[in-house]
Amino acid sequence: MQYNYWKYSLLSGIFFLSIACFFSACNSKNSFAGKVVFTQLPINNLNDDQLAQMDWKYLPEMNIVMANMESTLENIEVLTKDFYSARAPEVNFDGESMVFSGQKDENDTWQIWTLKFNGLEFSQVTQSGKDCTDPTWLPDGRIAFSQLIEEENGLKYHALFTIGSDGCCEQRISFQPHEDLNASVMNDGRIIFTSRQVYPENGRTKYLVMRPDGTKAELFYLPEDNYGKSLSDAVEDDNGNVLFTNSGRLISIKFSHPLHSKYDLLQMNQGSVMSVFPMDQNQYLLSIKKPTEHSFGLSVFSLNGNESNDFYYSNAEFNLVEPVIIMQRELPKKLPTRVNMELESGHFFCMNSDNSDIDIDVQSGETAKIQVLGLDTILGETAVEEDGSFYVELEADQPVRFQTLNGAGEILRGPSSWMWIRPNERRGCTGCHADREIAPENVVPKAIEKQPVAMVK
Repeated sequence: MQYNYWKYSLLSGIFFLSIACFFSACNSKNSFAGKVVFTQLPINNLNDDQLAQMDWKYLPEMNIVMANMESTLENIEVLTKDFYSARAPEVNFDGESMVFSGQKDENDTWQIWTLKFNGLEFSQVTQSGKDCTDPTWLPDGRIAFSQLIEEENGLKYHALFTIGSDGCCEQRISFQPHEDLNASVMNDGRIIFTSRQVYPENGRTKYLVMRPDGTKAELFYLPEDNYGKSLSDAVEDDNGNVLFTNSGRLISIKFSHPLHSKYDLLQMNQGSVMSVFPMDQNQYLLSIKKPTEHSFGLSVFSLNGNESNDFYYSNAEFNLVEPVIIMQRELPKKLPTRVNMELESGHFFCMNSDNSDIDIDVQSGETAKIQVLGLDTILGETAVEEDGSFYVELEADQPVRFQTLNGAGEILRGPSSWMWIRPNERRGCTGCHADREIAPENVVPKAIEKQPVAMVK
């Protein structure tokens, strides 16, 4: 095995010294602090198309590796040598442990595991008969992850779940026919994840956000092109930017203005990026494939110098992906919940169903009714109020879509994207496909002055 190191003279020495100071400040009480953990992905296990499409979550013979980055990557240690395959490491906020997805033996399903760095103690968290992947720590110590769902009609997709680190109290928190993957937690406590509709037709991949209890799910970012299938997990830095990769591009969007603030941090001729980890306000650790290389390596990208080759490390036998640094991080907010599992429904209202960026033929008439759709049935209809509002009671934890009808029962707009209501959730929207970054008028919808229309079994 041969490693390629790019060394520089005085400038390189100064840079590595700053890296060492940063790492030593991470956590002096933890002997592992400052080390980098990443996934080694054998090059011969996949082709470039699979890698570009992120179609590699359950590949064999992957390993999670820990190494020292204070000068060059040395003292490399394979942490998951007793696993047939493992990937998706994430370090807890206290820097004392990590969570990951692993396949213990070749014929096992993939499960969620934790590793305490002190003593290198492994614990299996999930005990599912289905594959589990992409775990992330929640601020209350629980873990969110994706689990494969196989419906009786043959439909397959991943849904989001949460579970205690001790394996207690597993709960499903997303309930739509979507591939929900790549979960991570933002500073405001919400989970951000990639989501792609798979039924009744395939849709584009986008980022959704929701609370850890599965409530208030909404769109966060929609790529402007069709390359969204390769969206990575998104991470938030200390500058209020949300970072991710899309088809090899390193993208930044503003947390406060996500739909209209996209910025490419790297030019494509500088390399193809697979994953990113914020080190501080000005530096990111990247998994990057440079134009002159045949595999993905690790590189530090500096916002100040707009360079990606201050530090570089690669391995001719492996793609090096999913890097994370063992360090303490600020704990995100812990959001309260109103979910009450003793109840079987929740409430949804819309302020104005005609508040939409989808134009309709004026000859088609005005919106008269809202029709609520389930997976394979019509759940019900309700008239809209004169201000376009409506208010319904829905069965909890079931996917629904909405469409608007004119007086003749003809479809004007829709169907909408899938959504769901958690037990006891109260949820509303400003309109159908309206700009989600514009605050609604401060008015009381007429529909909520009445009892909600029940559409439950």
